[in-house]
Amino acid sequence: RFGMPTPTTAADEDAKKKARLARFKPGSKTDPAEEDKRKARLARFSNSSSTTLSQVNTEANIE
Repeated sequence: RFGMPTPTTAADEDAKKKARLARFKPGSKTDPAEEDKRKARLARFSNSSSTTLSQVNTEANIE
């Protein structure tokens, strides 16, 4: 059942490729609010990781 490949046509392959691309490619028009959220999230995580490391280092020095 599962190991037997079924003959596929070029149209089937085209449909699969288009569906896959539509599923994985980012939307051409994104919501500006979502874009702002994404940028803020990136900034927050990049800043928090550096501040967390510095906090850990200062706490280690105090002890």
